[in-house]
Amino acid sequence: MEEEKTQAELSKLDALHKRATSVLFRCSTMFPFDLFPNTLLIDHNKVDIIYRTFFGNSHTVSIPIAQLNYVGVESVFFLATLKLETIGLEQNPAPLAMLGTRDAEMAKNILFGLMAAEKHDIDLSAIPDEQMLAKVIEIGRAAG
Repeated sequence: MEEEKTQAELSKLDALHKRATSVLFRCSTMFPFDLFPNTLLIDHNKVDIIYRTFFGNSHTVSIPIAQLNYVGVESVFFLATLKLETIGLEQNPAPLAMLGTRDAEMAKNILFGLMAAEKHDIDLSAIPDEQMLAKVIEIGRAAG
């Protein structure tokens, strides 16, 4: 009995570890337009924005998917700005400007898909990343 409980908890811990360590999407702002490129990282349950202001100086903002309210993209030619609106935080994170348009649209679609999965209490950890990502992007395109 105790052995089964231990195995069940270990299985839960493995699923949590997989979700916490696998990055679904990564992009950075474009270099000559942004001298210190910022980075956007999306995983199963949160989005990290790493703002760089000078050599070796950075500030990371982590936002759980459950706290995202809206994701918007404003684009001009091949550059775009990604804007995130949150629930429960004092202020929204600073917009991520000078992203490539394709990267910004992809991030928006993934985030909208993850927000929909979160809203419907769907556990994505059991689905292989490639399959899950394709479905999440498709859902995100339809939602956004």
